Amino acid sequence: MPEFVRYKIAGNILKNYSKLINDDIALDLLKYGEKLLNKDYLHHSSNVSTYLMDKENTQVDAEIRKSNAKFLHEKLDDLEIIHLYDANKVPFFVPIFINDRNKLRSAMFQNKIFTPVHWPYESNRLNGNKKNKIYDIELSLICDQRYGIDDMKRMIDIIEEWKEYENRNS
Repeated sequence: MPEFVRYKIAGNILKNYSKLINDDIALDLLKYGEKLLNKDYLHHSSNVSTYLMDKENTQVDAEIRKSNAKFLHEKLDDLEIIHLYDANKVPFFVPIFINDRNKLRSAMFQNKIFTPVHWPYESNRLNGNKKNKIYDIELSLICDQRYGIDDMKRMIDIIEEWKEYENRNS
């Protein structure tokens, strides 16, 4: 099993027990797992993932994901935040594109919300000599079946607060 999997599994398991265990521990594990994954993207599905996928009700999961993504899409449109959304897809996350992505990501972490960066810039050798702007502005809002509309509202509330703060200070 790749090393990153252990951290991602542990972080996701602990996240389900946030009333008993400080959420910071889960977020730190997820963040470290992402760091390890960013170093080496190409892996097959783990035994744990395969086992869990066999147990999932994918039809229900798909409806929850689509509902969460639609909610995010509508609110992000209201906030005039550029993002990717397709009502026919079943997303794990909704990518948004904003300047100062790291400031918003930090605000999300402070509120115990994990927002991964899925297209990190590694180096000219790995990413090519021309740096693509997506490396600096993309942030992923997770909308999978583990979460509901209340969780989506929390993310939008933080984005609204961040946007107001940015507008006041620009």
